[in-house]
Amino acid sequence: GQGKQLQPTFQALVDSTEVIPQESPVWEELWDLQGLNEALVFSAISIESVRTWKQKGPINLSTLLKKAVAKLYAATTTGIATPACHTQVLNTVHILTRVLPVVFEDPEWAEFFWTPLALDALPAMPEGHTQQLDPRANIVPTIEPFPVTPETPLAHVLLGAIQDLMFAPLFTVERPEVPRTAFMAYSPQAVHPVRNIDPTPFIWSNGVGMVNAYPGTRAAHGHRCALMELLLVCLSNPLYTAPADVLKTPDRWVQFFLDGKHPKTRAAFQSILNTFLAFDPVGLGIPYNYTLLWDADLERLVEQCAGLVSLVTTSHTEGAYAPGGLHAWIQGLTAPADLAFLSGGIATLLNNPLTATWLPGSMKKVSYHEELLLLFWRLCELSPTFVQATLKNGNTIHRIMGPMLYYVYTNRLDPGKLGLINIGIYNLLLLSGERNFAVRLNSPYEDTIVFDFWSFSGCYADLVVMVIHSLMVGTNHRLLLLYDCLLTIVTNLSPYVKSLGLVPANKLVHLFELFSSKNFLFAAPANHHLIFFLLETFNNLIQYQFDGNHHLMYVIIRRRKAFIALHQLSVAPPETLDAAAANAPVAETPGKLIVASSLKAETVTEHFSVAAKADSANPFVPTQQWLESWHKKLPLETIMRALHVLVPQIESLCSENSVTDEVQILEFLQHGTLVGLLPPPHPIVVRKQRSPSGTSVWLLSFVWSIIYVKHMDPALWHGTSVKLLLVKEA
Repeated sequence: GQGKQLQPTFQALVDSTEVIPQESPVWEELWDLQGLNEALVFSAISIESVRTWKQKGPINLSTLLKKAVAKLYAATTTGIATPACHTQVLNTVHILTRVLPVVFEDPEWAEFFWTPLALDALPAMPEGHTQQLDPRANIVPTIEPFPVTPETPLAHVLLGAIQDLMFAPLFTVERPEVPRTAFMAYSPQAVHPVRNIDPTPFIWSNGVGMVNAYPGTRAAHGHRCALMELLLVCLSNPLYTAPADVLKTPDRWVQFFLDGKHPKTRAAFQSILNTFLAFDPVGLGIPYNYTLLWDADLERLVEQCAGLVSLVTTSHTEGAYAPGGLHAWIQGLTAPADLAFLSGGIATLLNNPLTATWLPGSMKKVSYHEELLLLFWRLCELSPTFVQATLKNGNTIHRIMGPMLYYVYTNRLDPGKLGLINIGIYNLLLLSGERNFAVRLNSPYEDTIVFDFWSFSGCYADLVVMVIHSLMVGTNHRLLLLYDCLLTIVTNLSPYVKSLGLVPANKLVHLFELFSSKNFLFAAPANHHLIFFLLETFNNLIQYQFDGNHHLMYVIIRRRKAFIALHQLSVAPPETLDAAAANAPVAETPGKLIVASSLKAETVTEHFSVAAKADSANPFVPTQQWLESWHKKLPLETIMRALHVLVPQIESLCSENSVTDEVQILEFLQHGTLVGLLPPPHPIVVRKQRSPSGTSVWLLSFVWSIIYVKHMDPALWHGTSVKLLLVKEA
């Protein structure tokens, strides 16, 4: 059919050595070709042909781009109620989606999109383009459209047209219960150009600010997909900027959208956000129902919306926080129903791929966990109201915590998943500064998500400690820079953890043994600061939650040599240190305690040395002066005094009652007390999240890597000269 004519028609334009006038019919022939779809457009128009056209015929290429943008704008000034109109709009959208990434490769073309449209006249639309919004309504809601003048930049016209077309009746929004003939009935007082339509009644899905959305049809989902792909391409200019330059000036395409300068931007983002979080891959729950009734275009649309939500929430412009900006709109969300929808949608989709079923493959599973964790993090950053509303619902925060910890834990050894681990840790770090969150972690872990920990059982706080220990003793050296964050999380939570399990307590003390060893401390000048986090954690648990943390006290007593060694630390030769330990007072070196333990042995060799951060060419040489500068500040008094009191009591218990079982020791510690024996409790210090330097560049690269990989069919950007990411061919 005519679909096969695109390749020779387009190639003729590329090969033309003459300037083709704007009024030439060849441009309209492109939009009128029948039988085209996205796949045909991408196969007919090669990346190399567009590159050739940029070099040999830049004037004709610029004319094509202007005529395409003008065609979309013309559709918004009338209507697109007929199949002929649909064909023209979709062909234009597909061609722009294919051509724009190649044009973005060259910085020389950047200013082209910020020049006026400057066409003599708008292209005509096919007959029958008028439409009625709702035949049952006497008054059709309208708004003041985005002003387009002879000076309006091409980019603004294009982005505005995309947002207008998102709410075009009979194209992207439909009323399935109303027959098309009735829906298209002519009523002079109800006919308006698409760009004048108030989008509020036509937001795509229920969710934030919408409760009675019109259900989308399969045809509408396909049309929405085409527009969302073009919107992603329009916002992809940062892909063609080097990381060192990407933050020097804000991208003007992204800036226009985030700043909300178009009257339909907020409704457009509401539609994108609601479509993503309202997605229900399970449906009625009938096994294998997705094999018969699945809407592939809807799933593809949700994937595109997920990418756009990630891009919008993680991009930064000053205008985004000003009145009318999208970030300011997110910050202003306070309705309980809206906040519950956001947290509930995130929790549901996070759990979907981890939900067990009796019949293999009987439930549709989707994987958007990277986008969901990004969204949750940014919502928490932007809206304290969202954080408090989510934490009030213990079930919701637990449904988010389980998958979040699982994804971090299972991907800890994969260097390619460093971004996912970073986002999971940033979420935990931000939440750990909230008292309500720490208290919620005392709830028993009853989720169906299974971790492969050795004999794990306990509360969510136990799970957090186990995951953090696994991250810090793994073999992924790229996690070194996150150690501060990981230990800050544990320290922030510690004053509120009522009862740490025996195994998690053992893991914490194991970390202390690793980071207090001379091999580690003397490897680099700043390695000692990790010890302060752990000592503060132990002090919090002992001074504020001693009654329930007998497991931790037991492990500290059993492995007290590490604490004593740190207390006596010096840069003297090892033999001198051994002699000092042998002659130390009894109060500082409690006697040996021989009790059978069920704890799994931990070895220092399990951990890789963080000394890799030190300069191997100029190795660090510790001095006594350097040691004393920080050693005297160590908060060891609480632990040393607890050991001084408890060790003799337990030794007496063991010798007098022949106790050899750790259960009896634990019972003794559980019913014991240190009231009046410990130093006064220190103030609780909560460290709030502060984004590390360079996060914005890394975050932008991470977001675009997700979007890039998930849009390979068709490959929107693959094969073009991307600079922001390092693309390796498989």
